[in-house]
Amino acid sequence: MATAFTTRLILVVRQAFADKANVASKLVDVAGGERTFTVPLRLAGDQSNTIRAYWCGWTLTPAQATALRTRLQEQGLLDGEVVVVTKADQATFVPNLQARAYIFDARETAWQPQEALAVLNLDTLAVAIP
Repeated sequence: MATAFTTRLILVVRQAFADKANVASKLVDVAGGERTFTVPLRLAGDQSNTIRAYWCGWTLTPAQATALRTRLQEQGLLDGEVVVVTKADQATFVPNLQARAYIFDARETAWQPQEALAVLNLDTLAVAIP
């Protein structure tokens, strides 16, 4: 049996937009969307672990993916901030440093999480080893 959940996205939102992104997510996923953007990111190499953004990986139906992008725009994102960056764009993609959000196609043959982080110069928080 085929699944309707055929769209996989990596979404990254700037810290200042995370609350609004969670509101938008809640409108798409009423069961847990308000907790979508809770995994923090720092600038790559920043040992102070200053949170700069939040991210998630999300598998959705195509209709949910469209609804999410619409809901993010209702929360204030611009058209260019809700464009899905495809694998075909990978070689030429240059992040807009003013953008509050990035959406990457993360299907099996598309962007991998570490590739998305690298192009945005972000990383997960450093963990202190006792």
